[in-house]
Parts: sequence; structure tokens; C-alpha cells
Amino acid sequence: MKNGFDLINSVRVECHRHGFLMTDIHYSLKEQYAVFSARLISEPVEGLSHSTHLFTPDHGMISGQYGLTKDEAGKALIQRFDDLQGGAQ
Repeated sequence: MKNGFDLINSVRVECHRHGFLMTDIHYSLKEQYAVFSARLISEPVEGLSHSTHLFTPDHGMISGQYGLTKDEAGKALIQRFDDLQGGAQ
């Protein structure tokens, strides 16, 4: 991926293909990955419809945690990104 727009657009396309709507994203262009939270399009916004995932251009969307509230997904997203950033250093 050349820039953040390409990476975010690729994640959105992958989410749509799997029936998800991306709600937040953290990415590293240098390491070529994104960690994002999403919710099922078919489920209500509130409740346990949120999840977190990892995306790489080579592998696409990789499953993460499912059955999270919006707040839990936000916290898990930050924790997962921080863990990956720590491992990359």
C-alpha cells in the first residue's frame, strides 16, 4: 500500500465483502497492516455486534475478537495495535 487512503479503502472493501461496517482503524504503513473494529451490518449498533480484526494486504481480513460491545471493541483495538507496535520495534 502506498498511502493511508489505499489501506483504509482496502479494509472497507474487505469488510463489505464479509458483511461488516468498519467503525475504527489504526494502521502502520511501514509494517503494512491495519487493526480495525467493525460491526455486522445486519445487527443493531448497540449490543454485542462489534468485533476487532487484523488486515494485511497479503492475507486480507484476519479474524479477531467477536461479540464485543462498541466500548470493548474500541479498547481491544487500541490494545491489539499497541501489542503489534511493541512487537515491531
